[in-house]
Amino acid sequence: LSKVTTTRADELRLLQKLSVMQALVNAISSSIPFVMTLATLGTYSAVAQQPLTLQVVFPAIALFNILRAPVADLPNAVTSLLTARLSLRRLQDFMLLDELPPRPVLPKVDSQDGVAVRLR
Repeated sequence: LSKVTTTRADELRLLQKLSVMQALVNAISSSIPFVMTLATLGTYSAVAQQPLTLQVVFPAIALFNILRAPVADLPNAVTSLLTARLSLRRLQDFMLLDELPPRPVLPKVDSQDGVAVRLR
């Protein structure tokens, strides 16, 4: 019973670490569009040596909002591509295996009592 309790405590510690990591990743993922917009507009302002005007800011924000969904889907696309590549490699390895010899087929036995195979 003590081994089960120890294992469960270890599992709970790992689950807590996982929850903290997931919260951190979610917080970073949620803040990336805002930080990206802020950094881009700040860089534009510094490089162009001009103040930001509404004619620059609003279209930039609109474009970043359009790009938000594709950028968010990029990790899923990479994961899907890697999974597909692995699946194709496994299929290729399977298809390139040598042929197995055919299984011996038991002859069909006609019998009066309906038994096709009899063990002796």
